[in-house]
Amino acid sequence: MSTTPRIGVSPTFALALVLVSATVVLATSVLVPVACASAGSPLGSKPRAGGIVFDIGSSVYRADRNWVTMDAAAFLSGGRAFVPMRYLGDAMGAEVAWDARTRRVTLTRGTTCVELTVGRPVIRVNGREQAIDVSPVLVGGRTYLPARFVAEAFGYGASWDPSLRRVTLRYRYAYSRDWLDRQSIWVFAQPPLDYLAEVQATGTLWSCYFAGWNEWDQFYLDSLHANSYIVVSNFPTAQGTTNLGVDQDFARRTACLDVHGRQVDFGCGIPIYLACHNNPEWRAFLESRVRENVGGGADAILIDETAGNASRLDIACFCPYCLEGFRQYLKARFSAAELRNRLGIQDVFTYDYAAYLRSVGAECAASDPRADLRREFFRFQFQTRLEHLRDLEETAREHVRGRSGTAGEALAWCANLYNLTPVQQLFIDLVDLVPFEMPIERLPEGKCVPTYALGRAAAPGKVLVGFPDIFVLAQHSPEDNVLWSHWLCEAWAAGVTFLLPYEAFTAGGGSFTLPAEAISETTDFLRSHIDLYRGTEPTARVAILYDLGAALYDWEDPTATGFYRIGRALYEAHIPYEVVWTGDDDLAPRSVTVEELQRYGLVLVPRRHGVTGSAAAALSAYQARGGRVMRDVTDATAVGTVRGSGLDVGLETDAPPQVGVLAWKKGTSLVVHLVNYDYDYGRHSFKPQGAFNVTVTLPPGVSLEGRILKLHRPGGPAEVVPFSLAGGKVSFVVPVGLEVYAVAAFE
Repeated sequence: MSTTPRIGVSPTFALALVLVSATVVLATSVLVPVACASAGSPLGSKPRAGGIVFDIGSSVYRADRNWVTMDAAAFLSGGRAFVPMRYLGDAMGAEVAWDARTRRVTLTRGTTCVELTVGRPVIRVNGREQAIDVSPVLVGGRTYLPARFVAEAFGYGASWDPSLRRVTLRYRYAYSRDWLDRQSIWVFAQPPLDYLAEVQATGTLWSCYFAGWNEWDQFYLDSLHANSYIVVSNFPTAQGTTNLGVDQDFARRTACLDVHGRQVDFGCGIPIYLACHNNPEWRAFLESRVRENVGGGADAILIDETAGNASRLDIACFCPYCLEGFRQYLKARFSAAELRNRLGIQDVFTYDYAAYLRSVGAECAASDPRADLRREFFRFQFQTRLEHLRDLEETAREHVRGRSGTAGEALAWCANLYNLTPVQQLFIDLVDLVPFEMPIERLPEGKCVPTYALGRAAAPGKVLVGFPDIFVLAQHSPEDNVLWSHWLCEAWAAGVTFLLPYEAFTAGGGSFTLPAEAISETTDFLRSHIDLYRGTEPTARVAILYDLGAALYDWEDPTATGFYRIGRALYEAHIPYEVVWTGDDDLAPRSVTVEELQRYGLVLVPRRHGVTGSAAAALSAYQARGGRVMRDVTDATAVGTVRGSGLDVGLETDAPPQVGVLAWKKGTSLVVHLVNYDYDYGRHSFKPQGAFNVTVTLPPGVSLEGRILKLHRPGGPAEVVPFSLAGGKVSFVVPVGLEVYAVAAFE
């Protein structure tokens, strides 16, 4: 006969189990009789562990990352593993009650109620009884339960390790993509459960980092899943460092090389190598990291350093793999005659781009005097990185399917698209979730709305998550923590969200944590008013064209600062606008359509945006249908161009430029967001604003008759504000007292 403890349950019983958690029974004399509540009652909200480990004969057990000492030990009887009820229940987050008269144990969590009686081989789950092959027992006045039957009833799977005599319970998590919601709240790294609960978070981003997936990460992920939080794991894809768990020789072998054959550092003042995305050893290493993260059960994989080599085209990469890859790229793209006549390449089979650059005194492709050749090398690096990331994504999805038999599409894919620069936008169609670090300026200049408008246009329907970069975090003072409320509210007002820092990395090797109490009032406000942010549509009549094909190869303005300056000038002048985004016809073939353009009465084309390919055709068709296009626009001319057009832009206000006004259509109503940018760094507070007029042109389909206007703000009661309707417009006065943010809603 086998001596392996029987911790399995019958398939019939397993189907009847409901996903929930259990709590442990204390010594029988101290528990209070409680009957099962009816299904649907909200009993039990304390955290539960995602991974629980009991060793037979040991009085210590593990609940996620915590070791807990018991006053009793798990034991084996009749081939079954029995666990003290009190500790089993505490770990699984259930409420437990003991009826001494009937010797019945009742465990409840959420909508699940589980009942067992000492000496009776039956378990009752939400009123449905099922026979089991063992009964709860009393030993020394303490109640013990068969671990697996109770665990299964509360949504856990159980496994037995005979060599260690160990029972492991792991919460069974149901994967979905329902969490991909722009009205979400994210926290950096690995905050504890109470922090996530206090800020009402959706989950974590950048949750597992550097040294690879390990048991510590696994227990953390399990604990978050058991408590309904999302885990977006992360690993670097261009940082060649021993902190990754590789040796120094590997980091040197896989590093990018400059034109002189020297290893290239990562940049940003970080003394590590920039790893080459075309190096096969590095690619194999990253594939193994993807499999680790998927195997650990992450909801999504976040790719960091998304652009790879393309992030340092000012110096890299000219390793043998890049030089050979570039030769193959040129052979596939051009004929021998085109190579000679257009690019000056006589023999592509022996062509050495690094040697050519050295011969013309150039230190990198960016300083190549031949613009056409420079463009082709850039395009080669862009294309190979796109192919690399697609390969990594397919590896991830195949591993999900191979591991669990579930659809690989349940896994979300995301990437840190730093500041949404042109190079970063190349990868936007690959991802489901778009976190992006930003070099946020000090207020009042540090307005993020232009970046958010670009993000919404480039990634329609996707969740965008802004975040200050490591340099901003390094300079941030805890005395200015109110800025996090400002940043979060500004993001939600603009249709995106913002990441909260918990032990977030800062330049120089430090970290920064925002105390939960510094932001919880704001997150509570946003969660309790979430309907004001859902189902909204922009009302702008002006659009700025963003042509990725033009911006991508703009050597003099590689970060498209001209576009952002135009957006800020319009925003500060209270001219509502949206962005119409058109991709690169070659690498990101998604073009603006005439129908998109016709939503607007005026389209602005920034200076230096030559408007290429299909975008030029769409603009011509738009003009032929009566649309107006203003070209060669700069931040100095944008406001005058719009005002001089005579277009009703939809918003009139005498608010100062340090107050942002964002109007959205919501069904047949309006929502108007008011964001204060007037911050006093000396006093660490916002200067209150107010007593200014706001007039909004009613968009088609909006009717405000019979409604009231309420002004909502974090930390204060709603205020009813009078308004007037005349000539298809609504007008009201914002009262004095606008500090960080307020939202005016016609209800």
